[in-house]
Amino acid sequence: TADDRQRFEAYLAKKLSLIDVPNNRSESVTTIKRHFFHLLLAASWIMTLAACSKDDDPIVAYRQDLAEIATDHNGRVASLILDNADTLAVTNKEAITQTLVPDTAYRVRAVFLKEAQGAEVVSLQTVFCMAPLAEKPAEMKADAITAEAIWRSGRYLNLLVSFKTSGAEKHKIMFVEDGITTEANGAKMLHIKLTHDRRNDGRTYTTRSYISCLLSGYNDILMPQRDSVSIAVPTGNGFSIRHFAY
Repeated sequence: TADDRQRFEAYLAKKLSLIDVPNNRSESVTTIKRHFFHLLLAASWIMTLAACSKDDDPIVAYRQDLAEIATDHNGRVASLILDNADTLAVTNKEAITQTLVPDTAYRVRAVFLKEAQGAEVVSLQTVFCMAPLAEKPAEMKADAITAEAIWRSGRYLNLLVSFKTSGAEKHKIMFVEDGITTEANGAKMLHIKLTHDRRNDGRTYTTRSYISCLLSGYNDILMPQRDSVSIAVPTGNGFSIRHFAY
């Protein structure tokens, strides 16, 4: 404990005061004592850590993924669907207290423990998700937003974004289809634009959010291993564009 460590440090200091190093200046003696004290203290911490750990206590393999959840007719979480299409029955559905719409699918960030019988869900956080708008809105705001990470998984294109806010206004984010182009070899590219409306919010601090764009609506148009998708993110000085295989 902290009290034990404090008493041990006092004990070491008392013992070190008795140490004398002949034929050296007092500064050298002080330096040697200080280093010796730090070595003993480090050794005591290592022994404490070793005493507090048990070889037979395994580390619990919790996972954190963007995934889908499906609710049953009572609005309880029935299953967790990973982006690789694995469907896991939720083994602790009674412990999940969020109020959810019955017979509905949600995009979430889930922390869970995968088990033989399914998954024990530790926490759920809903994630903004939408399919690209086929028709462009009359106004498409392009306020700056930072894409810290973009990746493709399963039916989704996912982004971890950050932006400045004061918390006073809720920002509006949308995915908008910006056309499909076809190359001479027949390969197609879906162009998506991310819009961001700050709504005159302040810039007090930075917040981060996961967002997902649902792409499965293009399965009849685009082919895996041939076609691709691009995402344009507003930077405040134009757009940053990334490309991914469909």
